[in-house]
Amino acid sequence: MSITDIQALLEQYWGYASFRPHQREAIDAILSRRDSVTILPTGGGKSLCYQLPALLFGEATGIVISPLIALMKDQVDTANSMGIVADTYNSSLTPLEQKAVWERFSSGQTRLLYLSPERFAVPEFMETLQLSGRVAFIAIDEAHCISQWGHDFRPDYRQLSRLRDAFPGVGIHAFTATATPQVQQDMQALLNLRSPQVLVGDYERANLRYQAIERPAQRDLFLSELTRVMDRHPNEAGIIYCISRAEVDQLSADLSAQGYSALPYHAGLSDKVRRANQDAFMSESVDIMVATVAFGMGIDRSNIRYVVHTGMPKSLEHYQQEAGRAGRDGLASDCILFYGGKDAGFWYTTFRTLAPEARAVSARKLEEMTAYARTVICRQRYLVEYFGQPYAKKTCGTCDVCLGAHALLDGADLVAKKILSCVWRVGQDENATTLAQVLAGKADERLSARGYDRLSTFGLLADHSRKDIKTWVDQLVGQRLLLKEPDFGALRLSASGQQFLKASTNNEGSVVLSAPSASRRRQAIPQQHGEPPSGESYTRRSSSSRETDWEGVDMALFEALRACRKRLAQENSVPAFIVFGDDSLRAMAREKPTTPQAFLQIHGVGYKKFEQYGEAFLAELRGFLQEKIILNPSSPAYTKTNRGGGGGETPSTRPNLTREQVFTLLKTEHQTDQPLEPQVNQFAQKVGRTPSTVMKYLLEYLEVQQVTAPEGWVEPGAFSSVSRLVEVHGFLRMKDFHDLLGGSVGYDELRICSVLLKNRVAVMGAL
Repeated sequence: MSITDIQALLEQYWGYASFRPHQREAIDAILSRRDSVTILPTGGGKSLCYQLPALLFGEATGIVISPLIALMKDQVDTANSMGIVADTYNSSLTPLEQKAVWERFSSGQTRLLYLSPERFAVPEFMETLQLSGRVAFIAIDEAHCISQWGHDFRPDYRQLSRLRDAFPGVGIHAFTATATPQVQQDMQALLNLRSPQVLVGDYERANLRYQAIERPAQRDLFLSELTRVMDRHPNEAGIIYCISRAEVDQLSADLSAQGYSALPYHAGLSDKVRRANQDAFMSESVDIMVATVAFGMGIDRSNIRYVVHTGMPKSLEHYQQEAGRAGRDGLASDCILFYGGKDAGFWYTTFRTLAPEARAVSARKLEEMTAYARTVICRQRYLVEYFGQPYAKKTCGTCDVCLGAHALLDGADLVAKKILSCVWRVGQDENATTLAQVLAGKADERLSARGYDRLSTFGLLADHSRKDIKTWVDQLVGQRLLLKEPDFGALRLSASGQQFLKASTNNEGSVVLSAPSASRRRQAIPQQHGEPPSGESYTRRSSSSRETDWEGVDMALFEALRACRKRLAQENSVPAFIVFGDDSLRAMAREKPTTPQAFLQIHGVGYKKFEQYGEAFLAELRGFLQEKIILNPSSPAYTKTNRGGGGGETPSTRPNLTREQVFTLLKTEHQTDQPLEPQVNQFAQKVGRTPSTVMKYLLEYLEVQQVTAPEGWVEPGAFSSVSRLVEVHGFLRMKDFHDLLGGSVGYDELRICSVLLKNRVAVMGAL
């Protein structure tokens, strides 16, 4: 397959002009049947690496092993939306559905078949797959799950080691977003990969702004700080992670009581409630999800603008994956970690049930997480180096540390030497609590019995609190000068710590420690990217977005396109990101394409998606531009764009005024005994909008007013036909309704029928 042909597939199916880093190499490895390990951080485009080559193996099928049914479903929906025939074979399917999936696979129709690792525990299934002769390659998603050093170890992944012998001529490819060097080695060894090609993407997420905040003890102060973060992102998506289910329920209730549209998600909720809440978030009906880590893999909403942790995760791998769900579209986003002293204790309690080796691994990872929370070195650097990559920059320029949000200790090198010396003199066999007692000069019976009160380091830091000393110990662990043993937390000097202690002189500033808590006041992050001073009003996205992200984008048009996407996603029962991502909508609102040829040039628009959604978006674009001319033909708004200031309408003025006008016309002038279409056209002329825009507001009106009777809105025959289909099949996509009715009912009528019937369910509880 030539480079030109592969590039053509990328443009045809994905609508992309070029590959992201390492994607092309990963595709080549699959096409050449060479085993591989590909590590691309969240948002790096892993799925494309195995979806594209699946198009090039004739009637053979790419097998994708994935840990979650929900994750498989989303990937199958995404592939099918682009025109790639994909199926999943799992326990959620009925026997009839499983048979249909297998028939499509056996006949060579299926390009991608998604399976769970548990499926390979069934010998008969493995044998049937072998005998089919249709396996093109095997891609193992979330492959870190095979390693005990991985953050989501799953024993079922261990049986995948048999794949190499079962499919000797088939390439096996491990994919994941996060893997330390140890996990990378485990994936290669435990999967029995043969001389694999190893591709590791850049762990730096330059668009993410990391911040860690010590959580206030008073709940009202904590809620105030949390809502301040949320208020920086009005009408934008965010995930708030909590350690416990009880905290999820309480926080979700607190936020709802304050008027925020937030839903809870944790394993204690019923499957039905969890699925409904997740669907509401993914369809953009709700923008805030309060969740435990149960809300995890498969959360592919690309426009999440902030991720908040109300407590420390149990490892940096977990934090990297969870925080990494922000800004998958590459736009600037916030990652805020609130941490407290009780967080580590909570996790240590849960580790007690683990086997000794697993407990030691978990404890070590938690220490790294604690050190990250308290560090006063660049957070991007900390994360990148933790995953085994060098970080060449002096500063990331975006995290709280690099932006000067932390007061630093003068003479940190000397304080560090005192702490390291004390570690040495207590025999490198005591934890941070004991060390802080010795350095602060707080003797007790146990310390006296061990002779620690007679050490030269006793009371060396008597002017400082034990809390500060323990914080500095964590920071020295984070700077790799100290090592903390699992279980009891005994401290010992690292090789670099020994070298630092022995040196007669040190480069001033080689160690960085925070200022004492008594003199330390957490500073606000300095303004950046054109932010206004604290407390000043500003428009959507100004707080987290770089100016270049939105340069030339008409924000009013962007909001209209978001509304169009939300409607199409709901009608087709798919997450909004499957329609188009924010990066594609942003390009549309910047370029304003009005022809199919121009629309197909937009980033992320492939031919299949154009067939499904192109006309709807083109109608929105054409209508929007026409409305600007109708409203003010001489206005520069037709040619100029704005980001909430300057020539053009703001997002808050344009839609609301027209919506109210249309609602008023529907209440006062709508004639129930007259055909609807002429009235829609008449109303469109009155308010200076296109009929398609008026129809959109009409659907909102029907929903708000909870209209259930079809009279005056849709032909009774059409309503009866759609009602019968809903009784049999439930609420389908508009296209499915249209096809089942042989095109006899138009799409606008179908949308009206759907709203009326959903209102009946909401009002009466039944059709």
